[in-house]
Amino acid sequence: MSANPGIDIMTAVQARLLGQVAAYKSSGIADDFAELIREGSMPHQVPAFYVVSRGDRGAKNTHGTGAHVQKITTRIAVVTVTYRKGSRAAAKAMQDLWELLPLELGALAGWSPGGSYEPLSLTSREQLSSPGQSAVFHMSEYATSWHLRRT
Repeated sequence: MSANPGIDIMTAVQARLLGQVAAYKSSGIADDFAELIREGSMPHQVPAFYVVSRGDRGAKNTHGTGAHVQKITTRIAVVTVTYRKGSRAAAKAMQDLWELLPLELGALAGWSPGGSYEPLSLTSREQLSSPGQSAVFHMSEYATSWHLRRT
């Protein structure tokens, strides 16, 4: 019986990005990002990223009777935060972001976090902050799958 994929995907993704993208100065997981938003503050060192769970989705059981086999799709988001001060801060922050995104994609797309997870795939990207702001928040969402098996 396999009721979970065997590893913590949040910390695995965090470790992967820290190991592959030297430009990141700080990182956290969902609780760290929630605290940042609650406080209305910015990370002390940027660029920073936060790994946030986007939930799981289950497909139908592939067996009518007997064993239960179900594909579970796990979604995670990487929220990148950067900001600059001074004149042309917004343009500089956006430039920093656009330099980071290909590095993030290269580190995560096609990489398996381990356990019984399949490789990650990029599913969407969106900017979470308004153009022209000196602080830029950007979210990339990735998906992976694993199989829930119960006999």
